[in-house]
Amino acid sequence: MRDHDLGFDIEGLIVLDGPRIITADSFESYMNGVESFKNEITALSGVSSISGSSNVPGTEIKDSRVYGIPVEGRNTEKRIDVYYIDNNFFKTYGLTVLAGENFNLSVNEESDKILLNESALTYYGFNDAESTPGKFLRGGSHKVVIKGVINDFNQQSLKELPAPIAFFNQPANKYYTIRAGTTGIERLIPELEKIWNSHYPGNPFSYFFLDDYYNEQYSADERFSGLFLASSILAIIIACLGLSGLTAYSITRRTKEIGIRKVTGARIIRILVLLNGDFAKWVVLAIVIAVPVSWFAMDKWLSNFAYRTELSWWIFALSGFIALGIAILTVSWQSWRAATRNPIDALRYE
Repeated sequence: MRDHDLGFDIEGLIVLDGPRIITADSFESYMNGVESFKNEITALSGVSSISGSSNVPGTEIKDSRVYGIPVEGRNTEKRIDVYYIDNNFFKTYGLTVLAGENFNLSVNEESDKILLNESALTYYGFNDAESTPGKFLRGGSHKVVIKGVINDFNQQSLKELPAPIAFFNQPANKYYTIRAGTTGIERLIPELEKIWNSHYPGNPFSYFFLDDYYNEQYSADERFSGLFLASSILAIIIACLGLSGLTAYSITRRTKEIGIRKVTGARIIRILVLLNGDFAKWVVLAIVIAVPVSWFAMDKWLSNFAYRTELSWWIFALSGFIALGIAILTVSWQSWRAATRNPIDALRYE
């Protein structure tokens, strides 16, 4: 999950929570203020671009619209998630326009144009990205032309495949995403706060790093991983204690046998094989039983993820080898004491 290609460049992105209190005499005045804010941010050293949007990766898309391919006498409308962005969004996030064109700077000229991601093409039944720009979608009486197609990206956790998304070039400042260098962040943040306070007084300055925010989606999985690791270690310790007790009991019952074997010339290695073999065969049997059960359980669990790792045979072979090794080491230290013991003491035992 951490290493998978998300479809966009998540490194170096700082996200500002947009202002909730805005004072503007008109829409034109509001837009001029937004552009002035963006220009001052872009002029800072280390900042390459800034974009305003209604969502950022890692958030739930709550805006949606209904569109369909215009077909006479048939309703083809489907609900699709909607992003409201500016024309710097794709550049800031490192997304690629696969076909067609990006939005222009002018918002008013493109109110009836949209861009779709690759998943939306399949969703609406378009053949390919290259032939899609210029085609129309209709939602009720509202008709829009598809201006371009961008590559898929993972809006949310990798437990899900990319969902169909439509992008509109409309003012949105719920989030401001800033692409900055990986160095000098400590100096950049106070400068961002200064510009923020000059443009949006009365609004708290709140920011987060997108990679940290995005990875919070996996916090439950990380907790589960830690709990599973702790449980596994505890299970191994308990098993080793039980195996050690069984070994001590078995050796006690066979003390005289071990002494007689040593007197008759049995070597230490032979006695170790004799004592360890009785336990090893039961561990091997346990592994044979556990492998199909664990494979079935893991396969069912992994089916919850859109992107999943494969269960290779070597995982189970290595697990079995480690389990057998732990068992032999647990048994061997007591077997070694019994095998190296003076046979006279063993014969006097009873």
